[in-house]
Amino acid sequence: MAKIWKVSNISEVLSDDELIIKIRKGEIKADDFITCRDMEGWITVKDSIYQFYLSNDALDA
Repeated sequence: MAKIWKVSNISEVLSDDELIIKIRKGEIKADDFITCRDMEGWITVKDSIYQFYLSNDALDA
């Protein structure tokens, strides 16, 4: 699987699956910034389609 995601506080580049796993584990938080080569800038996880994988507690914080 293509590794396309960069996370503001992680040096490695992640695939979609790896990103989702880290979000579900709480290793990537709602306010962390993500980007990929198709995006012009950075966006927070809570403002992305990946917010679905955050726990409800993470969204309420």
